[in-house]
Amino acid sequence: MPRTGTLKGDKARAFFEENFRPVRIAKLGESSGLLTGYYEPIVDGSRMPNPQFHVPLYRRPPDLMIQSQSANQNQTASQNQKNAAQNAAQRAGLPLKKATTAPKKASLGFPNRGTVGRLNDKKEFEAYHDRLAIEEGALDGKQLEICYIADPFEAMSIQIQGSARVRLEDGTVLRLNYNGHNGHNYTAVGRILIERNLIPREEMSMDRIKRWMLANPDQAREVRGTNKSFVFFRITGLNNEDEPVGAQGAHLVPGRSIAVDKVHVYGTPFFIESDLPIDNPRPATKFRRLMVAQDTGSAIIGPARADLYWGAGDDAGKIAGRIRHQGRFVMLMPRALDMVEAGRKMPLPRAKPPIEVASKGGGKSDKTDGAKSESGKSEHNKSENSKSGEAKNGKAGGQAGRSKPGS
Repeated sequence: MPRTGTLKGDKARAFFEENFRPVRIAKLGESSGLLTGYYEPIVDGSRMPNPQFHVPLYRRPPDLMIQSQSANQNQTASQNQKNAAQNAAQRAGLPLKKATTAPKKASLGFPNRGTVGRLNDKKEFEAYHDRLAIEEGALDGKQLEICYIADPFEAMSIQIQGSARVRLEDGTVLRLNYNGHNGHNYTAVGRILIERNLIPREEMSMDRIKRWMLANPDQAREVRGTNKSFVFFRITGLNNEDEPVGAQGAHLVPGRSIAVDKVHVYGTPFFIESDLPIDNPRPATKFRRLMVAQDTGSAIIGPARADLYWGAGDDAGKIAGRIRHQGRFVMLMPRALDMVEAGRKMPLPRAKPPIEVASKGGGKSDKTDGAKSESGKSEHNKSENSKSGEAKNGKAGGQAGRSKPGS
């Protein structure tokens, strides 16, 4: 594909039309996909805790590890014991066994998805502390606090979004970005509030969740605890106004960058079509826009699934918090790619397992595929309750985490 530099207007349009082939994408049996929104919060905070700012944002704990990394540590410990035994044998004049090389230490980078935990006192791998345990002090005394902010819901929102700007009392602005997660699955607290009839579905938004938690502080911690996912951060800069860096390693562009499932290649252009609540709470703004995949999130799952980045601050947050809508996805594929040939190499999905249907006599009938129960309803017609909640993670579903958690 030719390098063209910066193109605008008709030249940009001609470039994409000449070099890319539009391909509609959606889940099997569906015609559209899910759109949500995310943004970068800007909040006030302090380096030290005080009565106003007392909710910590944490750096990644040193005992947090990927399961394969824990296996390597166990292998290293075993190797160290063998080496010590050989040294003792050498000093005693005994014959030596052939030495082996200790395994290399695993990468310290944390995936957005993966088996994450810690080693307990018996050196056994186990799940890491969940959100409720951390809020109740599981990390106290470990000197992991980067800074403190005022509101625990704001802290959870920052984790869902995957980055933040924290204005300190002396005017310094800390730039924070995602640096790992505790390995627990993300749960949208908005969905929990709807299921418990605490917030009507039609009123659901990030702002509505925040207002409910401020009005119900005693219940709020338990509701937050239903989202066991927890995200850790690192400082990426001071006082700069650049947009945050996404998983691709490039700065995000408001209104043009999207977070997608990791099945997609970063840098892939998508044309997204929907009617969204951008100008007001009603989905009346026609959205027809070319976007670029530059980020991901643990809750961004599926081929036709995107989290739209809206920028930093409260105005961007209001837009992002309102979006949970269907949209049509068109992926722009390079014309140089032979899609027929690529399709031949694509593995087919696993066969649908047979369903065991109970007979009237209490036993089990022969296994059938898609058989109907006595009520006449197909076993495959049981639909999930629609999910509603945060815009992210994640990110409503983010922000276990991102490179952004995730979306």
